[in-house]
Amino acid sequence: MDQTVESMRKTHADRRDVDREAKDDDVVIADLQKIYDPQLVLKEDSFPEVAIDLTSPMTIKEFKEHIPGLRTGDQKEIKVQYDKNYPNPDFAGAEITYQVTVKSVQEQLFPEFDDAFAKSPGVAETALELRMKIRENIKQQKAEDLRRQQKNEIIQQVCEKNKVPIPVGLINEYLSAMVEDVKQTNPEMNEAEVRNNYHGVAVNTLRWHMLFHHISQKEKIEVLPSDTENAIKRFAENYNMTPEQAREALRKSGRVSSIRDTLLEEKVIDFLIGKAEIVKAG
Repeated sequence: MDQTVESMRKTHADRRDVDREAKDDDVVIADLQKIYDPQLVLKEDSFPEVAIDLTSPMTIKEFKEHIPGLRTGDQKEIKVQYDKNYPNPDFAGAEITYQVTVKSVQEQLFPEFDDAFAKSPGVAETALELRMKIRENIKQQKAEDLRRQQKNEIIQQVCEKNKVPIPVGLINEYLSAMVEDVKQTNPEMNEAEVRNNYHGVAVNTLRWHMLFHHISQKEKIEVLPSDTENAIKRFAENYNMTPEQAREALRKSGRVSSIRDTLLEEKVIDFLIGKAEIVKAG
């Protein structure tokens, strides 16, 4: 809860330029010039007026270590060694040296977490009420995470214990659709590599699809019209539509059948969770 509160305060923080050395909790506006990049990771050579938040966990550690102490107008070469597990694979393991020119140092002014703050987003009347809502959101998120974990484990075990053969034609059809999806964001992708990387995913996805439909038939699990109507109402609420508008939008996009399929899958998962025996590891 405290982390969420601090994140909210940070989101609503004001900034003001200060004439002093940068501190660990400042934001520094800087021009970055690439001066060493042997792997040619970066396509551009310069990056003007980059906001470097020295409090953010996403900020490169070398910037956090070497930028504090600099003032407006100062320049410094900073060598960055990106971790081998860096989220962006293009940067993983790369070494890049930047020349950093500080344009301004900005102090962050965090608002107090009080009743006035709680009212500003329009979600609560008091700070206490907002904290209670944060607590409920965290509980809901943890419940969803647990549900997701249980679902993944059950799907994995059901597929491992029921290795029904999947027709090659279905696998190729699935992989062709995957290739088209990847091509949207990466036109230069290697099709053979994509097919090889996603082959296991295709087999397990198709196998689970066959298995949960078989389970639903055997156990007489079905999606009722009321289930579909409730799902459409939730869709309408999420997108600020009337149920009629939501129903028409889903019909035009051909997603009504996919909603029924998703609801059926969730009912099968509920059934399996009810039958499952939880065994603690170790």
